[in-house]
Amino acid sequence: FNREKPKPLKVGITDDLIQDIAIRKLAFGAGTLRAAVASYVQSPRYYRALMAGGARYDLKGQPCGEVTPHKQKEAESRLMMLNDRRKARKR
Repeated sequence: FNREKPKPLKVGITDDLIQDIAIRKLAFGAGTLRAAVASYVQSPRYYRALMAGGARYDLKGQPCGEVTPHKQKEAESRLMMLNDRRKARKR
């Protein structure tokens, strides 16, 4: 996970991460993980990465699927809403 240059993540990667936590017996729960993933995937940079299209990546950084045109458009809409909210707060 790189917040400066995010890559589109595999659909369902949160479930993969939860399984990884259990296997490795890490000391934090699924709720904390979900919050961290949500923070990452709801960032403007991540939305821009989705809008660009291309491959999605798994936990090992390997390509595993593509960003669909529908998800590209959805990311554009979400980014616009996020920008609108930020502008409204500044007023």
